[in-house]
Amino acid sequence: MAKWMGFFLSEHTTALHSMTENVNVKSLDASSLLLLISQAYLNDFTVEIFVHSNKSYVGTIYDFFEDKIYFEIDNQMIEIKFDEILNINLME
Repeated sequence: MAKWMGFFLSEHTTALHSMTENVNVKSLDASSLLLLISQAYLNDFTVEIFVHSNKSYVGTIYDFFEDKIYFEIDNQMIEIKFDEILNINLME
């Protein structure tokens, strides 16, 4: 992956925009999941996250750590642990 000082190059941003399928998080290793979340965070993409409790949330990733994200939905913050995430869908 081409990355320079935290900024993703235009080809990678374009590739992220063309992603239309849900990403099954269980098929990703920890570093790939962290990369996916960091790309959505750095580019301020709107994503839909499906969790174990049969709920889905649409919003942006406000911040993330090694085991959880803070997700912003309509000016509300919720905490989602990585192991609760089933799928991530890019909405833009």
